[in-house]
Amino acid sequence: MPPNTANKAAEIPPFEPIAIIGIGIRGPGGINSLTTLWDTLVERKSHCFPLAKDPRFHRRFNPDDFKALFDGIPDSENVLHSNLFDETPGLDRTYFSLSEREAAGMDVQQKLLLHVAHEALEDAGYSGVEDGSAFDPSTFGVYVATATDEVIQDPRDYDTDIYHLVRTERAFLSGQICFHFGLRGPSSSVDTVCSGSITAINDACRALATGDCRAAIAGGVHVVTPVSGPISFYSIKRAGFLDRTGQCKPFLHNGTGYSRSEGCGLVVMKRLSDAIREGDRIHGVIRGLCIRSMASPKFISQPNGVFQSVALAQAVKISGVDPAAISFVEAHGPGTAKGDLAEVSSLCTVLAQHRDVDNPLTVGSLKGNVGHAEAASGTHSLAKVIAMFQRRRIPPQADFHPSRLNPTLKPFFDKHPIRIIENEEDWNASHRIAIVGNFGASGNAGFMVVEEGSTFQPLEGRDVPKVSSPLPFVISAKDQATLVKLIHLYIDWLKQPSTFLTPLSDISYATTARRFTHPCMISVQADSHLDLAKKLQERPPMIDSSANRTSRQVAFCFSGQGGERVDPRNSTLYNFSASFTDAVDMCFRIVESESLIAEEDIAMLELFALEFGLMEMWKSWGINPVALAGHSFGEYVALVCAGVLTVRDALKLLGIRAALIRARCLDVPGKMAAVRLSVSDVNKCLEQQRSTHVELACVNSDNSVTLAGTPEDLESFRQELLKSYPAAGWHLLNNMTAAFHSRFVQPILADFTNACNEVKVHPSEMVVLSGLLGKMCPVGDAVLQQHDYLVRHCRETNRFGTAISDYQRRNVESETPQPDWIEIGSHSRIISFISLASDQLKFPSHGKTAADGWTTALDTLMRLYSAGHVVDFKDLHNDINPSAHHTDLPLYPFQFEPHVYPARREAKAISTTLASANEVELCPRVPSTELAPLLLNHVMAGYTLCPATTHVALLLAAAASSASSSQHEGRLAYKLFKLKVIAGFTNTTDGWLQVRRHLATSELEIISNDDNKIHITARAEVCKEQDMLESLSLYKPFILPFKSFKSLPTTDVLRKELAYSLFNHTVNYGAHGQVLDRVWIAEDGHQAWGYSTYPGGARTAEGVPTVLRDFSPMLIESTCQLIGFLMNTSMERKDGEAFVTDELGECSIALSKLYETKYVELYASFKMVDGGTAGLGNVFAFDDKGQLISAFRDVRMAKMKIYVLKRLIDRGRKPEQVVNTQHVAPEEVEEDNDANNDLEEKVISVLKAALRLSEIPRDKTLGELGLDSLTAIDVGVQLERLVPHRRDHLTIDPEGNLAALLQILRPAPSPKSLPTTSSTKEIKLTNGDLEVKAISTPPSLPITANGIPTANGVATTNVVPAVNGVTVNGVPKANGVPKANGVYTAKMPTEPATALIANLSPEMMEAISSNPEVVQHAPGRTPLLLIHDGGGTSFAYYSLGNLDRTVIGIHAPGLQEGKGMVNILHATNEYANIARQYLKQHCPGHSKLLIGGWSLGGTISITMAAMFPDLVAGVVTIDTTPPGVGGLTAEEAESVLLHPWSRSDGIHGLVRKQLEQNTRALFANPEYKTTIRNTTVNVPVYVICAKDPFRPPESLHLQDSSSQWLIDFKEPQVAEVMWKSLMGERLLGVQIIPGNHWTMFTPANAKTTTEALRRGLDVIEGWLNKAG
Repeated sequence: MPPNTANKAAEIPPFEPIAIIGIGIRGPGGINSLTTLWDTLVERKSHCFPLAKDPRFHRRFNPDDFKALFDGIPDSENVLHSNLFDETPGLDRTYFSLSEREAAGMDVQQKLLLHVAHEALEDAGYSGVEDGSAFDPSTFGVYVATATDEVIQDPRDYDTDIYHLVRTERAFLSGQICFHFGLRGPSSSVDTVCSGSITAINDACRALATGDCRAAIAGGVHVVTPVSGPISFYSIKRAGFLDRTGQCKPFLHNGTGYSRSEGCGLVVMKRLSDAIREGDRIHGVIRGLCIRSMASPKFISQPNGVFQSVALAQAVKISGVDPAAISFVEAHGPGTAKGDLAEVSSLCTVLAQHRDVDNPLTVGSLKGNVGHAEAASGTHSLAKVIAMFQRRRIPPQADFHPSRLNPTLKPFFDKHPIRIIENEEDWNASHRIAIVGNFGASGNAGFMVVEEGSTFQPLEGRDVPKVSSPLPFVISAKDQATLVKLIHLYIDWLKQPSTFLTPLSDISYATTARRFTHPCMISVQADSHLDLAKKLQERPPMIDSSANRTSRQVAFCFSGQGGERVDPRNSTLYNFSASFTDAVDMCFRIVESESLIAEEDIAMLELFALEFGLMEMWKSWGINPVALAGHSFGEYVALVCAGVLTVRDALKLLGIRAALIRARCLDVPGKMAAVRLSVSDVNKCLEQQRSTHVELACVNSDNSVTLAGTPEDLESFRQELLKSYPAAGWHLLNNMTAAFHSRFVQPILADFTNACNEVKVHPSEMVVLSGLLGKMCPVGDAVLQQHDYLVRHCRETNRFGTAISDYQRRNVESETPQPDWIEIGSHSRIISFISLASDQLKFPSHGKTAADGWTTALDTLMRLYSAGHVVDFKDLHNDINPSAHHTDLPLYPFQFEPHVYPARREAKAISTTLASANEVELCPRVPSTELAPLLLNHVMAGYTLCPATTHVALLLAAAASSASSSQHEGRLAYKLFKLKVIAGFTNTTDGWLQVRRHLATSELEIISNDDNKIHITARAEVCKEQDMLESLSLYKPFILPFKSFKSLPTTDVLRKELAYSLFNHTVNYGAHGQVLDRVWIAEDGHQAWGYSTYPGGARTAEGVPTVLRDFSPMLIESTCQLIGFLMNTSMERKDGEAFVTDELGECSIALSKLYETKYVELYASFKMVDGGTAGLGNVFAFDDKGQLISAFRDVRMAKMKIYVLKRLIDRGRKPEQVVNTQHVAPEEVEEDNDANNDLEEKVISVLKAALRLSEIPRDKTLGELGLDSLTAIDVGVQLERLVPHRRDHLTIDPEGNLAALLQILRPAPSPKSLPTTSSTKEIKLTNGDLEVKAISTPPSLPITANGIPTANGVATTNVVPAVNGVTVNGVPKANGVPKANGVYTAKMPTEPATALIANLSPEMMEAISSNPEVVQHAPGRTPLLLIHDGGGTSFAYYSLGNLDRTVIGIHAPGLQEGKGMVNILHATNEYANIARQYLKQHCPGHSKLLIGGWSLGGTISITMAAMFPDLVAGVVTIDTTPPGVGGLTAEEAESVLLHPWSRSDGIHGLVRKQLEQNTRALFANPEYKTTIRNTTVNVPVYVICAKDPFRPPESLHLQDSSSQWLIDFKEPQVAEVMWKSLMGERLLGVQIIPGNHWTMFTPANAKTTTEALRRGLDVIEGWLNKAG
């Protein structure tokens, strides 16, 4: 019989208290914080409006949609009320790194959630760093509730795209938060209609309690959209839920339903124990929570008071709170008769049955103020309770008076001590505990018991340090403009009286340890609120922290004796830094307890304790060294830090050493002197001394030493030394206790040896730079464990500087970044000995006095952080300020872009032509005849071209036209955003320009009569002039300091005549277009100032069209012409090229100020982008009063060839059109062909459309261009249609670029059937620019990684090896070396070389004619000359990675003429002459070269080494046949090598000609074979061989012996024997690497080839160093 369990109550599991530590909120009426919410409550505001009269409604909805649905409903006019957001929530796309398309594809609720989540996380102090706290991104949960969709999923009415899924599936609400904030804990999106928020919070609490996550963000969102809004309004109205007269009326007699609202609320939570331990600011604590289905048995949407009572009782029981202690209920309170009745009934049943009359229960509902935000309503209610906790006040109930109480509720209020208040009052309770109710129409509902946080975290009376010393503060943003705004928010906030109540230490903690770190930042130090505001107003320099912080490292350098004496117990660090204090106390405690150091030697203890304390302090702050160096005495602390010695043993040895020195060395007259002179010169003097005995004690650096000797000897030596080196520095060290590292300490060595033998030493745990040995000792180096190490360290020369040099040299050799240096001691004298690379830094740890300790350490810490080092600010504050708590700070000032709802299909424009239904003309047409004077003053490439500034004026006129009919008052200013130049306008006779605006997107377009062609696109905004001037003024302090360079002698000053004469090659400005009077260009070429007196008469300037008279394009020209001049005169370009404006990010102009000023001063600056093919700049204009009145930001100018511009204007083509011109026979007619058959153009076209870009830069990854995971799918589907040869699913990698994508798409080559068509030159017209590609290789043609054909058919990108005087590796080309005569055959090829060359682009012609050409530029080590392969080109070498030296490539000198070698010995002599001339001209410090080459290049290199040992230092060959060895005849070799080369046109033909003739010169020349076999190679040789053999096709019918020879050559043993027989002992090594002969330089193998080449070169140089 089963046990009877009927009467057993289910045990309630204990509820883990959950702390609410962060909150973000949005609501109608501009509610965006707890403060604005509170203002709404206490001021009894209501944000409800009749939709028909609400301008917000008309901005977002189509009233016809509502009329159609509500037609026939009698009271529809009275019913339709709502509490809408003032504006549709937008998105700061830049902040969240979203592409334009991805942002446009997001649901408005997702956008709102991202911003509210950011604010909640900021409020919680979440920094996104894995720091061991509960804020671990990998366990951070996200729970979001919603009840509406933005787009109904009906493709018949609305377009679908790749983002349709993201937009409509609710899972992406939580998913977007996880993705953008890197949260990887549990995630879910829930829908329980109006109770969604409490459901999401409940899920989060359960996950926190079970350990599924350690922190969570939860809440709800609700936005009424024009797509789903009408239908949802209709259905809710028909169900009888909406109030007929307007706002929700909780508990009132006239409540007939609720009023819809919009909102969002998210809270960040942790377990209470975690929040207390980690110093979080606790807004409130959830003590209990219960969710139940409470629907009436009859109707699902009808609430039931009995069921609600059960759930409420359960929540209270779980919490363990006495019901009488609960003093406030934030009721769901929608204002429905049945809902309010059921809720009040349940409250009385559970909370008021036995309640004392003097402890009334207060009930309220904020829905009377803000309406019912449905899925977000629960977090709105919770936010109200948290605001009450903070203020300890209860706000009034909106519109309440006892006389208005719902009669059905009156009996409950009469019988129970419950009340509703009509006036604000104090919340008087010993513990403020509240209930939050949240119900849903589906029956799901719940109650939450919440207690104020101060119960668990009392902030009053805590130990807050009184700050008298400065503390660190960090403020950061995504960009400079936003940072400026954020700084001003901080300044205003710091001046508010309420902020002075916040401890400065809490503000420091919050800004440094509890905020996201963004790329643009400032750091300051301040000791008071006003001091912090003052420092921020002084505009500290901005820091670019975008570099990876983990890349910078630091090394510690410990000071020796002889510096300023500082007792660490008197330092300001003592009692301020706990780690410093503990370390110092430990040292003194050890010494005092064991009497290890005598009182006379206490200074030594102080120095050791100071350095040990500083070392422990830095490590506790997250600054951990990668290497340790100690100067003399300092090496003891370094050995402790490395784990070789314990603190006790180090102090013991120092005490013994000091005692021995006092006992045995004080009578010895030894002194020390510091000398500033090179070590070599000092050694010369030491060797020449006769009557003196001075010793070298310390090598501090290459130019600083310390000497030891008697006073008399030192003085005599000084006099002799100054005779030879009068500039040498000399300083006698009088504060040393003995002459260490010399014979003067010899008396102590025996006893000190015995002491050292008694100490246990341990393997080192860190890299130590040994001053004794003068070298770096790696981790675990046994030499540091030798017991006589410190004995020798005391007596022998200390080679500190030599050890530093050895460490730095090893870092260079291993490509390890050099660390920054911190000196651990009371001065920074020792790090001054360390020579640093250009990007290295060095810092002190402590000032010279005890008072300088904290300020010096803090300054160094912040400089380290600014330089990119990782600083653990949480540990810093735990060390100096353990009582610090997170606090409120100004929130991040997002730059919102408006949300654009999807348009219905029938309303969407289907083309870019004129006059579709959703467009409005804002400006009248401007005839060409009126524009002609402007065009005539702006001539480019011989054509009159409408300047971009005229287009800007047209757009401003359109914006002004729109503003005139709006509600703007006063003087106006104008902004343009995202201006893109699509095509030029040149018509000066019978055309027109016109501006149109798309209503759906607010995008402006300038079109013309030329088939309605679009010329410019942009967005415009009108604002008050004063607002713009205030915004612009924020930039002024950052610009004016640059004005100083105008007076520098290095600045170029150009007057008008000279400036425009220089600029005429780009733009020929007419007399009225020359608006700049003077230009100052800084030495760096990236900044300029300009001066213009034109603006005063700009309004009536000659030739300005009437319609533009108030928006003069010539006036605007004066503010932005400077940037074009600066870029075109400063950026690298060739003759025939110019930089032309194609984009403008933002333009802000206070036009009236421009008209009033007598002159303008202009400041322009720019940086190079897109690999130097474009510039991105800013221009600012000041009026004659010094006021900033205009800003053109992110002006992009792209490099364009003038002849391309001419061709573009000539053709007058529209954007995206491609012209393909083939080389044709003379009798054929040249004509344009459709380029749609070209795969590359199709791919580019797909990418442009998908990414909404006007061009696809080749040097950027697809991810950088905006390709996200979903767009990649969309693009992949489209591209799969272009490549039918692929059978697998196409996966696009966002980390790859266009070239990588094309490599995937191109079909595999077919060597047996190669095309024979001519190569083509393609001209692509895109966005007003034109790009010429050197070679377009048909997809089936095998090419190398550099676009030159090979035999294996690995197809990658078509890269032009050198363009514009710069190789693909970004190094300047060497001057061409003249070719000698008489070496090459005079026989012309069957096809004239001139015909082959005719097919080559100018870039390819330039590439093959530059000889030799610098492949890599890195002066210093012996240069490497790489000789061409058998095809005559050296393009393959551009695939190599960094070789740490200058690398020069040589093409065959006869390549252009189609001439190969006739005699390899003669050719070698030719190459030797080229090499000698290059060395003489470009490498004056080198008399020899390292040489090498692939295939034939290696053969020539061996030959050159044999013939010219005075020129060649060593040889490295890459898969080269051993000279004079092999079984192939000339005919067989030619058939093997030429088999893959069926094409004979263009570059392919030239390569084939080289192969034909070079093969015969190599294999059919008996003189060469004889000479090379009888010549000794006396230089070192290193051989690199490909692992896999090349098996010739059977169709070649090679003899078995010949075919086998090709295979045997790849066997390592065979190869080594072959080369050994030729090179003898000079063969240093044979290395076998993956691949075969033809794949060594493909992307798959180039890295391996590079590594092998680096190794070979290092082996050769090592051999040479030993031999030399």
